[in-house]
Amino acid sequence: MSVKTGPLVLLHAPVRKGTILEYAAHLSLELSALGLQVVLHVPADCEWPAGVPQPAYVVSNQRNPNVELKFGSPRWALNRFFLAFYNSWQRLRLAREVQADLLHLQLILPWVDGGFVRLHRRTARVIYTVHDVVPHVFKLPARVDRCLRRECYHLADGLIFHTAVNRAQFESVYSFLPSQTAVIPHGLCWRGPFSDADAVHSKGYLALPGERQIILMFGEVRPNKGVEVLIRAFAAVLAQAPQAFLLIAGPLHPSVNPRELQEQLQRLPPGSWEWRQGWISKDDLSHYFRAASVVALPYVAFTSQSGVLAQAYAYGRPVVVSEVGGLGATVREDDSGLVVSPSQPDELAGALSRLLTDSARWRRCQDNIARVAQEKYSWAQVARQTAAFYNSVLQN
Repeated sequence: MSVKTGPLVLLHAPVRKGTILEYAAHLSLELSALGLQVVLHVPADCEWPAGVPQPAYVVSNQRNPNVELKFGSPRWALNRFFLAFYNSWQRLRLAREVQADLLHLQLILPWVDGGFVRLHRRTARVIYTVHDVVPHVFKLPARVDRCLRRECYHLADGLIFHTAVNRAQFESVYSFLPSQTAVIPHGLCWRGPFSDADAVHSKGYLALPGERQIILMFGEVRPNKGVEVLIRAFAAVLAQAPQAFLLIAGPLHPSVNPRELQEQLQRLPPGSWEWRQGWISKDDLSHYFRAASVVALPYVAFTSQSGVLAQAYAYGRPVVVSEVGGLGATVREDDSGLVVSPSQPDELAGALSRLLTDSARWRRCQDNIARVAQEKYSWAQVARQTAAFYNSVLQN
């Protein structure tokens, strides 16, 4: 690391892949472009996001979890606790080595952060980006988890939220709000412009029926994602849009019963759906979104801002989302799709059918997405807002 010429930011992202790693990678690059000194701290052997240049200063000395251990087992819990402690210790050593003035955390580790954040604050300011107000799946008893998270957030000098709705949810859940907060959207990389030929090519690449209109549900299938609601709604969609095709793509969370999900899907007409289970490779991801006509996020519970929504925007795909978390407010503000009540399959079916059959509405949503993706959600804009918040926290 070169000699410090100003405040130094240590950007910590303890994840091997996925949306948070992509967020940290893009943000560190754009912050560096603004002249800030940034060190990005990520796990060893992380799957670097496709098409993203690696920043000059990346430290990869975090250990990765044993993914073969059974979720929730004693050995799984011991492995996760040890890694949280070890990686937090490495983070503390690195922060002191580079003389970080500000630590920007992308993920909260409630069982160890209370002690380590106290140590960090002896020499640096600490900010969390609250990607998830509460976890999608609790790894500790819910009451214990929230008490530990509340303590950690109390120690922070500032918090970043992706939507005003998420900030309000945070205050409701934890019964406090720090004096320094900022609402900064999740950035994205616009992949357009697009043509009908792109969709045809991607359908061929993925061996999907070329004449069908693909409704895509993408990402890890968890209990809160509402996949059962979507399956029930899809039967009604076919009555109004016979060319519709349901594509579910992503790994299955251990808390979801694959047999029950398969049985629900098999009640649908043969040839009208496909479930591709497992992690989608970086090379294939773009094809899934380009092949889609509509991206569905029928979540039944959510206190986050979805990375899937950002991907749908990046590829110019209109969306149908539930009124949970920040999804509804975002889609209404951007006029990028339709918003429905959670757990209402009939309402969901109507919204999906409307986007599939109303080409003028679909084009308007795509045009709006192109505009906001290149303005409101550009990484350069997100970095400028983040840098301004850093300055505010450091000055106070």
